[in-house]
Amino acid sequence: MKKSHLVCVVAMVFFAFASSLYAQSYTVLIGDIPGIDSLVTMTKTLGEEMGVQFDVKKVPIQRMVHMITSDQADFGAPMLQLKDQNTINNLPYTQSTGVIQQMCFILYTNKAKPIDIENLKNGNSNGYKIESDISNMKLFDFKTLQSTNPVASLKKVNDGLIDGYILGSEPGDSILRGNIATLKNIRRQLWDTYDIGFALPKGSNSAKTDKMLSDGIRKMKANGKLDTILADVIKSGIYDDWQP
Repeated sequence: MKKSHLVCVVAMVFFAFASSLYAQSYTVLIGDIPGIDSLVTMTKTLGEEMGVQFDVKKVPIQRMVHMITSDQADFGAPMLQLKDQNTINNLPYTQSTGVIQQMCFILYTNKAKPIDIENLKNGNSNGYKIESDISNMKLFDFKTLQSTNPVASLKKVNDGLIDGYILGSEPGDSILRGNIATLKNIRRQLWDTYDIGFALPKGSNSAKTDKMLSDGIRKMKANGKLDTILADVIKSGIYDDWQP
């Protein structure tokens, strides 16, 4: 009996090991931006919840998009989910159906140079000079100036060199709070709220991956793990009308 029991245990260990070797593996990219570590943890946990292996790497956002659109990765995050269907149809990647969280985008302006936000949203006929990150350009129905440095852009707003800067409340508000003594001329107001999800390569193979991600997000929301891991960043989806 003891020998038979030992054989069973060895067999179970072998099959568990073999299963892990043949578990489906995904190449996953996470945009390397401030405060992203909790999303890395959440993504790895999603893989564990779904019983698949995620090879997670942090890369710059632009490289992430390039690698996804050239089939060098299975999916990536975070990716703002666009709302205009025509724009969505022309994207070089596929937006996930599952939503990780929401993000408030803030319009940072100079207190002495108020902006007509409705004019800006309706095409910017007033010709305001607005900066935003290159990854956000498709969010707007007007031409924006490219920003590569949030601190530098906020300083331009503070000094009156540009009319506004649009950025997610994180990292935007954290940067503002950390430099509040030198950015005291800035006013903030809600621009819009966007869903945050994954980006996947275009093609039929992505449908299965998208379903796996949606099922994983749903499972993590139900068991509370998503809210626990993303407790701090989830707050960025609720607008807080504070001023420096």
